[in-house]
Amino acid sequence: MNRHREARRDRGFTLVEALVALGLFAVGMAALMPLAVTNVRANANASVRSHALALAQEEIERFRATPFSDLPAVGATGTPAVLDAVYTRQWSVVAVPTPLTGDADDLRRIRVVVGWNLPNSTGDVTLITAKTRY
Repeated sequence: MNRHREARRDRGFTLVEALVALGLFAVGMAALMPLAVTNVRANANASVRSHALALAQEEIERFRATPFSDLPAVGATGTPAVLDAVYTRQWSVVAVPTPLTGDADDLRRIRVVVGWNLPNSTGDVTLITAKTRY
């Protein structure tokens, strides 16, 4: 008789055991769903910020390639440009007095701001560079 009971136990899982295991698995997965949603949102925000940073870097590189004499006048501000129907990019040029000469026109600071306003994400990225006459 003991052999018959031991053989019966070695056959596998009962339907009740399988349903309990499946229920525990479902509860565990449901607990992880908020984490997955947060991860998807963070990836979307990182993608938007990364694209905005690339657009700002593109404008900074354009100013770096421009000769000092061709830079916009001190105090100039560019009109906001709409890019990809999502981002706005604006730049401004500011004079910076140099400590050695005191001449405010030898060094200029260029500031580029790229902003976005999406239904679930709003923000901006600012990059600043300097360009000297010499």
